[in-house]
Amino acid sequence: MVASAAGALREVVRASGGGVLVPAADPEALARALNALLDAPEERRALGARGRERVVEQFSWPRIARATVDAYGEVLDARGRPASSTTSAWRGSRRAHAPSA
Repeated sequence: MVASAAGALREVVRASGGGVLVPAADPEALARALNALLDAPEERRALGARGRERVVEQFSWPRIARATVDAYGEVLDARGRPASSTTSAWRGSRRAHAPSA
C-alpha cells in the first residue's frame, strides 16, 4: 500500500508496517513511491504479507469487540458497576416470565 501520511491510513500503515507513506498533497512523492514498488516485486510481496498479517491481528472484529468491551468495563469501573446485571430487557424477556416446571 502506498498512502498519504494523513488521516486513518497513516495509522493503519504505521501499525501494520505493510506500506509506504508519502507526504499529503505531493503527487511527485506518490509517483516515486509507486514506481519504486513497481520495480521491486519482492518488496511488494513482503509489504503486502506483513500488512495483511498485522491488520488481521490488530484490526479484526474479535479484537475490536474485545477492546470495546474492555472500554465499557473501564467506564463502569470508574463510575461504579450497577448492583445487579438485570436490565429492563431481561425482565421483559420470555425467560423471565416462563412458567416454572
